[in-house]
Amino acid sequence: MRGGQGYNIARDILESGRAFEKMQAIISAQGAQQKKSTKAILEYEVKAIKTGYIHAIDNLKIAHIASLAGAPIDKYAGIDLMKKVGDKVHKGDVLFIIYACSKSNFEFSTLFSDENNAYVIDKNIAMKDDKYFI
Repeated sequence: MRGGQGYNIARDILESGRAFEKMQAIISAQGAQQKKSTKAILEYEVKAIKTGYIHAIDNLKIAHIASLAGAPIDKYAGIDLMKKVGDKVHKGDVLFIIYACSKSNFEFSTLFSDENNAYVIDKNIAMKDDKYFI
């Protein structure tokens, strides 16, 4: 074991809360970051156009829709996938939700998603490697 009391002093500073207090004082002196909205202001639900099972999701289309919505530059923009391959869906079920913060990004992404559905839905049970997905 090394000589000196450095470890004990450091441990005492951390456990006593003095280190946390000093960090808070530094943050206060520099100006604490203001909290911003944690949610996109525009949302659009993309819904199933028919009943069946999800056979595939086109990741390139999903990525393109997210990009049109403003992701990853806008950290609140993007897509939340609500259904996955193998899920049974009914007409009108929400497949995914698009989030955008600007009207133009919202319009581009929703228009593209309406014209280029990224989900492949079929009336038969989705299969992979001769196993049924349900």
